[in-house]
Amino acid sequence: MRTGRSDHDIRYVSAGTELLASAIDALASEPAGDADRLLELERLADRLEAERARAMRAVHRNGGWRRDGAATMPAWLRHELRWSGSRASRTVRRAESVSTVPVTEQAWTAGTISVEHAEVIARASRAAAAPAEFADYEPTVL
Repeated sequence: MRTGRSDHDIRYVSAGTELLASAIDALASEPAGDADRLLELERLADRLEAERARAMRAVHRNGGWRRDGAATMPAWLRHELRWSGSRASRTVRRAESVSTVPVTEQAWTAGTISVEHAEVIARASRAAAAPAEFADYEPTVL
């Protein structure tokens, strides 16, 4: 695996991630004790987690993690982000599993359900005796 980042890697940040970093900096300068602010931050964090899962799934599927010589995507995440093996594996699994329940994924992306809610529905879909029929009931369990 690669041991360091090139100048190009460090400079590459999309406009969206630059805006997000600026927004986090702005939030950090605000008073932290407001309950409504906390609830909104949690909803936004769930939306960000959904976007991160979408990116995770795309990199997992396109093999972008292989560029550094990693054997698996979780191994690459462990190396690049200093994550535990369990966190890396769980995060990749979540990204893939939620894509099998599109109505749930849309609700998670919109911020109307939490990451935990999305995970429970994805697990229920996998465990269903008739996964194809689960799609008919998916909106009900949201």
